[in-house]
Amino acid sequence: MSVRRLPVRPDLDQLKNQAKELLAAIHAGEPDAIAELRQHHSDRTLEPSNVKLADAQLVLARMYQASSWMRLVQAVKLADELIATCNLFGYGEIGEEGSSSYRRSSGALLSIFSDRLQNKDRFVGVRIDDKEDVYPALKQFFGKRGVETPA
Repeated sequence: MSVRRLPVRPDLDQLKNQAKELLAAIHAGEPDAIAELRQHHSDRTLEPSNVKLADAQLVLARMYQASSWMRLVQAVKLADELIATCNLFGYGEIGEEGSSSYRRSSGALLSIFSDRLQNKDRFVGVRIDDKEDVYPALKQFFGKRGVETPA
C-alpha cells in the first residue's frame, strides 16, 4: 500500500489542491492515479470516469493514513492547535492491525505531530501495538522531563 507523509507545514488548501490534481489524473486515465484509486478506495469497481472529488479526497486521505477526508482535515487542525498551545505533550497511538484487541489508529496524527514540530523536545510520540507497550510508553512520556523512571 502506498503511503504519503504530510509535509512539515501542510495546509488545507494544499490538500484540497492535491485532491483536485488526483481527480484530474484519474479522469485522464493516468495509470498511477488509477492504481491509487483501486488500492485506497473502498469501491474497487468504481469507474475512473465516474470518480468525483469526494472519491479523490478519500483516496488522498487514505494515502496519508487517515481513514477519511474529514479525519485528515481534523488531524491537521488539531495538530496546529496543539502545537501552538502546548509546551510539552505526549501522544500515544494504537498501532496497525495485529493480534491486539486495542482500537486501531490510522497513523496520520502521529505522523503530523512528528513532522510539524520544529522543536522535537516539546513532543513525545509513541506507538502502542500491544498491551506490553503501554508501560514503556508511559516511561517514555514521563521520562521526557528529565525524571528518571524506575525499571
